[in-house]
Amino acid sequence: MLSWVFISMNDTVIKLLSDTYPLHQMVFIRSIIGIFFSLFLVKLEGGWQIFKTKKPFLHLIRGLLLVTVNMSYFSALVILPLANTAAIFFIAPLHSTTPPGLSDDEDEAPALHPYARKDKNTTR
Repeated sequence: MLSWVFISMNDTVIKLLSDTYPLHQMVFIRSIIGIFFSLFLVKLEGGWQIFKTKKPFLHLIRGLLLVTVNMSYFSALVILPLANTAAIFFIAPLHSTTPPGLSDDEDEAPALHPYARKDKNTTR
């Protein structure tokens, strides 16, 4: 619950400072502060071995996507009202998961999607 307070404060501060500071500078400072908190949590969780992975390339892609999403979100914060930006951000997963589930073609619906048809003769 406390994390939501900090997330809301972060969004508000970025919105308020967007007229004074460039976006990339605010994101950089936010990331530096986040790294210090992350390093503290890594130490509590047992050290660097928690970062071992069998698929480093996928983690790199995930990191790049996270940077893209954050920059898009903060860019929207600068342009749009705070409430609209938050609403768009929270409904974004619906945009990416609902269309495949509504598809009538089995090839278009991913097999892992909960609404994907297993058999063409079944009804929803």
